[in-house]
Amino acid sequence: AKMMHVGFPLERTLRLQFKMLTNPYEKYFVARAIASMGNGQKFSDVIEEWNRIFSKASHLMLRHAEDSNGLNQVLLHIGTYQRLVMRIIKRIKSEMIYPAFVFITGILVACGLGFFFLPTLENIYASFGAQLPLLTQFFLSFINAIKACPIVLLIPFAAIVTACFQRKRLIRLLQLDRLLMLLPGIGKFLWKRDLLLSFQFLLLLLKSGIPMANALNILREATQNKKLKQAFEQIYESISNGHDVAGSFLDYKEFFEKDGEEIANVVEIGDKTGDLNAVLSNFLENKTEEMNFELDNFSKVLKPVLTIGITFFVSLVIFIVVLPLMQLTSVFVQNVGH
Repeated sequence: AKMMHVGFPLERTLRLQFKMLTNPYEKYFVARAIASMGNGQKFSDVIEEWNRIFSKASHLMLRHAEDSNGLNQVLLHIGTYQRLVMRIIKRIKSEMIYPAFVFITGILVACGLGFFFLPTLENIYASFGAQLPLLTQFFLSFINAIKACPIVLLIPFAAIVTACFQRKRLIRLLQLDRLLMLLPGIGKFLWKRDLLLSFQFLLLLLKSGIPMANALNILREATQNKKLKQAFEQIYESISNGHDVAGSFLDYKEFFEKDGEEIANVVEIGDKTGDLNAVLSNFLENKTEEMNFELDNFSKVLKPVLTIGITFFVSLVIFIVVLPLMQLTSVFVQNVGH
């Protein structure tokens, strides 16, 4: 976007990016984009083909920008929006590093004990004519299955890879978004995040020159939050039926929960002053500060919850492994008695 802003054509910009990029996947995308545009396709059509990476909203925005010769401005706005999204994602990922380390370490320790320690204990128990505890037998059967068919270890990795590529379908299928919204602390944070990102995207659309009704129509297709999707759909239909923008937001303010009144007032002020973009931008700056506060609270809740849950799981696995050792004395005493 910055290169186009100083006068570089889009195709030349992509060729320069191709030379600078080091990620092979990114280089492949840029190469395909250059080739497709060389065959007469528009940049927005290239984006549409890569719908696993780019949203439908991005495609519609870029198509509108190409028709209005404002592609560089739209790309700048998209970059700003993506920077906000990535900052949130990066913060959440950083909070998950320690719980993930605890989980992986615990599993490796438990598996090491299962592979090298439990078979010895099983032989000792067998020499006394006794059997391992039931839970340990189940775990040992799992370890033996892995020994007999090591390819079983690929199943979890295949499941993780599939979940990464099909995460949107899994979220819809399992309704994970609804479940997360019900969790205390986490639900409030996710709502604030979805609300902020949706209105950041709305501002981006308006700054790109897209009328409010069309922007809401794009937004309702782009948002993943069902409540916000319903809100934007109702407001879009109201505006399409001839009602004014401020009145439409006021009529459906309950969809935005506690923020509904404030959002309706912001739209009304922007409508009266004729500078909705500036008013909405100031509103979103305040919401960003609130989001940072909620993000801090969410981080404080997320790490302990994950750590406690993972510690409990790992402790359970280690307990299953150590349980035979704890009962070995009683088995030995019974054997001596016989």
